[in-house]
Amino acid sequence: MCAFGPYAGCQEIDFDKFGGRGLFLITGMTGAGKTTIFDGITYALYGELNERDPNSVRSHFADPKDESYVQLDFTHDGKAYRIRRSPKQTRKKLRGTGETTVGESVTLMFDDKTLTGTTANKKIVEIMGIGANQWKQIAMLPQGKFRELLTESTIERTKTLRTLFNTAAIESFQNDLSEKAKAVQKAVDDAEQRILGSMDSIEMPEGSELAKELESKKGLVYIDEVYGIISRQDSSDDDLLKVLKDEFNGIQNEWANVKADRDNASTINRNLDELVAKRKRQGEMDLVMPEIDAKEQRSKEISEAVKVFKTPLTDCRRADAQLKEQVNRIADAEERLKVAKEALSEAEETQKEASKQAPRSKEIDIEIPKLTEMRGAYTEISLLESKIAETESSKHDADSRLAEAEEKLKAHIQKTDEYRAFLKSHENDDAKKNSLLTQKQEISTRQSAIEKVQKDLSKHDKEYSVNTDLIKRRQEAEAAATGKSMKFTEMQRAYFAASAGRLAEGLQEGAPCPVCGAVHHLKLAEMQAGAPTDEELERLKGEVDDLAAKAEEARKDQTESSTRLKGILDNIKTRLADELQIEFTDVISIKNDMMEASKTNKATIKAIDAQIKELEPFIAQVDSIRAEFDDRDRVRDELTESKNEAIKESVSLEAQLGQQRSELEKKRSGLQFSSLEDLDAAIEAMTKEKQEIDSSIEAAD
Repeated sequence: MCAFGPYAGCQEIDFDKFGGRGLFLITGMTGAGKTTIFDGITYALYGELNERDPNSVRSHFADPKDESYVQLDFTHDGKAYRIRRSPKQTRKKLRGTGETTVGESVTLMFDDKTLTGTTANKKIVEIMGIGANQWKQIAMLPQGKFRELLTESTIERTKTLRTLFNTAAIESFQNDLSEKAKAVQKAVDDAEQRILGSMDSIEMPEGSELAKELESKKGLVYIDEVYGIISRQDSSDDDLLKVLKDEFNGIQNEWANVKADRDNASTINRNLDELVAKRKRQGEMDLVMPEIDAKEQRSKEISEAVKVFKTPLTDCRRADAQLKEQVNRIADAEERLKVAKEALSEAEETQKEASKQAPRSKEIDIEIPKLTEMRGAYTEISLLESKIAETESSKHDADSRLAEAEEKLKAHIQKTDEYRAFLKSHENDDAKKNSLLTQKQEISTRQSAIEKVQKDLSKHDKEYSVNTDLIKRRQEAEAAATGKSMKFTEMQRAYFAASAGRLAEGLQEGAPCPVCGAVHHLKLAEMQAGAPTDEELERLKGEVDDLAAKAEEARKDQTESSTRLKGILDNIKTRLADELQIEFTDVISIKNDMMEASKTNKATIKAIDAQIKELEPFIAQVDSIRAEFDDRDRVRDELTESKNEAIKESVSLEAQLGQQRSELEKKRSGLQFSSLEDLDAAIEAMTKEKQEIDSSIEAAD
């Protein structure tokens, strides 16, 4: 990393020194650059940072002529890669004076290949298998962001983990199994429903014990019991069926006997009826036999008389018949004569009438050809009337199309006017939304800064509490060390004071004094009471050293805490000044101000979101209407063209109709009949009249 974050120069970090160990600790003071190492890795891979603008990574301490960049060398799947990425930055020109702005750049090198720009970024994502957001969530989680991964929605977390562990094939297999399981379950459900339907349709004899037992067994769980009940009922039905069959066979035998008896009785009855009828007829014959005998005798007598008078009577009857025939012939001749006279009189009368009508026949012969010649004019009139009817029908259709086109055009224009009114009413909604989004972004940025300050304030409170405890511990340790040191000093003073006595204890006469060298000792020093021994002094010195070490450790801990506390406070002051333009007063006031500002910002963002949500349907409708306007213009032009064509057609047909009607009036002027049908009717009537006259004349002749 060169001129990157807090590193003014170039820093090289070789992770190979860890020897492939998967777990190691990066530690250091606040602001020492621990997070920057991870930022450098993330930036090299994706050109993004966890919580900062990637264009703000240039070190404030870097030499103006130095370039800011990160170079990452790594291996993946046994292949070596090198990424070199630099942010957009302003630095001194290498030649001449002034500054130059250099854009962001990225280079990826592997297998003797070099990729740059977008191609390199896409290839990096392909190599890593995950994007920047997933990288920051699972591989390089920012401080305080681990909880977000745990608390994000199940769907988002599933997507992240699915991408991380490449479970697409497993998911596909799982989906296939799920679909098959659903199909199997559906088949099972259908089978269960059919079984339940069959169980509900089972009929048992009412009131039977099996019927009661079946009623209590509802549901698939009792299917075995239901099957047992059905089996028992089948067995019972088989026994009952056997009994019924035996009874039926007995009834059939009895019926056959009854039928035979009935047939015998019917024969006897018929014989009795015939006998009664014969006896009745015999009685009637007995009553009329005397009359029959008398008539038979009378017939014999008449037959004898006929034989006597038969020949004279026949001749008489023949003469009488001839006389009647002659009389009838005379009467017929007289009747025919009468009819002939009447016919002659009528013929004479008819001839007179026919003679009177002969001129009319000649007149008809003259008029019929004239009328026939007039049929051409009437045919033309009929054709012209047909054309007029067709023209009127066409004009009616054209007028209908014109009315329809006018109605559609009117509705289209009305709808277009409504759209224009809507657009005019909501033409600024998109700008309002953008303004609200900008306002929301500004407030969100400020809120983000406030939340960072609040986090720093929370850190400050915790560190302040720790620092207070450390001050107390340091004071207690220093007091204990001071007290023990004073006691050691007193004991050391007593120890030194008793030194002459300790020397004198082992001094013998004639032996040189270790202090003055004299061999004669006029008066030996006495040992002072209560003086410490060497062991006691050494033990106390050890205690003093231990307490001094603890006091020094407490002072060191308290100093480090104070340094951290000052760093946190400096961060708060810097963030307040740079991001919020607020001057630091005191922690309590700032804490209250941040709390109130955060509450206000959240309420404002919520209100803005509500306004945006209210505007979005109108904006979508505006976009839809605007996209439709070009097509509406085309439709309007088509409807207008249809209307104009209908108008032209209607006017043209109206003019054509006027000409045809004028021509019809001219053709009708001077004509005797109103139509060809009337003319044909007159010709037919004259022809019939002439036929009748000619028939009368012919009959009279």
